[in-house]
Amino acid sequence: MSKSFIYYLCYSSVFIAVVLLAVLSTVPLEQTFIKVIAYTLLAGSLVTAWSFFIERNWIRFNEINLDKGWNSRVVVISDQHLGVYKDHKYMERVVAKINTLENIDAVLIPGDLTYYPKDLKKEHSSLADIKFPTYVVLGNHDVLPPDYDSPEKELVSVLENLEINNIENKIISAAKGLTIVGLGDHWAGKDQTDILKNIDNTKKNIILAHNPDTVLLEYPEIDLSNVVTVSGHTHCGQIRIPWLYKKVIPTEGYFPNQGPYDFKEKGTLVITCGLGEVGLPLRLFNRPEILLLSL
Repeated sequence: MSKSFIYYLCYSSVFIAVVLLAVLSTVPLEQTFIKVIAYTLLAGSLVTAWSFFIERNWIRFNEINLDKGWNSRVVVISDQHLGVYKDHKYMERVVAKINTLENIDAVLIPGDLTYYPKDLKKEHSSLADIKFPTYVVLGNHDVLPPDYDSPEKELVSVLENLEINNIENKIISAAKGLTIVGLGDHWAGKDQTDILKNIDNTKKNIILAHNPDTVLLEYPEIDLSNVVTVSGHTHCGQIRIPWLYKKVIPTEGYFPNQGPYDFKEKGTLVITCGLGEVGLPLRLFNRPEILLLSL
């Protein structure tokens, strides 16, 4: 299904709603069946219009306090999916919101920066304007796109030119004694979790792993109980129709919500609902978010 056709359907939802309102005003009260059908279509049209025009563009701050006693505060943004549905202007809004914050030790981006990208340099240029140290790993849409050539090499080059720290399968030191570990994408088989054997579990360790299945399926059998892992990938269902959204989360493990999930010796996992969309350019009961993680 092409982007133009999807957009045509979304824009048509407003027209359909207006037509249905006009029809309902003229249908006699006794014609219950017609009214039920019309009201059902009207509800669908209004929900589509809301999801497309308003909710997917209504960025929120969402704060989770893990109370680790680390005296640290980080921002997490993920799954921007810049390209076919969202562009550089959207990312500029995100960066402007981040820059209103104070006392942030790092900005963490756990992957899926792209979705059928058009101009990687332009789409991601505003990342250079983030006033806090920024660290990124790539996700499946950055390295394993099924329907177009992978943008991985060009994206890595763009991030390097923007002086954004690509920490895939690396361990780095950050502000306030934080250690940040980046892992590659799970679906691409690039999550080299053996490097986790080189971290000290008594220290302040944050791991970026795009897919939460990395924690469940790939973490080594060592004590990582004090570690906090930050992931994206799930969009928290994107279109959160009760019960149904839990069936479409693209993970082997059961991760329908943000967490925090306690994996005992594998530490704590938090999942951000992300900023962008794939499939349909819709979000329902699930606004795009900038996650503030207090540690």
